[in-house]
This record gives sequence, C-alpha cells and structure tokens, in this order.
Amino acid sequence: MANIQVEINEKYGEYLDLIKEILVDQEGNEITDNNKAVEILLESFVAFLQEQAQHAQEHEHVHGPDCNH
Repeated sequence: MANIQVEINEKYGEYLDLIKEILVDQEGNEITDNNKAVEILLESFVAFLQEQAQHAQEHEHVHGPDCNH
C-alpha cells in the first residue's frame, strides 16, 4: 500500500491534539502521532457517512422517496 503525504496548517494542531486525547486506535491503543490521528479521523468520518447513508436508505424504504421529514 502506498502512503499519501498530506500537509496540514499548524492551526489544526490543536484539533489533532484533541483527537489524540479522546480517540484510540482499533486495538484500543493511545494515538501518539499526527499521522495516526488523521487516519483515525478519516476512518471515523467515513463510518459516519456510511451510517448516515444507511439511515437514509432505511427511511426511504419505510416512508417512500417523496417523504419530506
């Protein structure tokens, strides 16, 4: 698997530090580096998007495609 190099503005350092404090990796280990924090953040965000899409599909199945609530 190839690595992707991403540069993040230093103003986001505080957010990365917060992510490292509150999240753990898949094995339950503390996150200590920014690269792993970004990986976990992306994985969490994609999981959230998938969950939202699933809820939308379930809602449409129950209420139909023209439902407005």
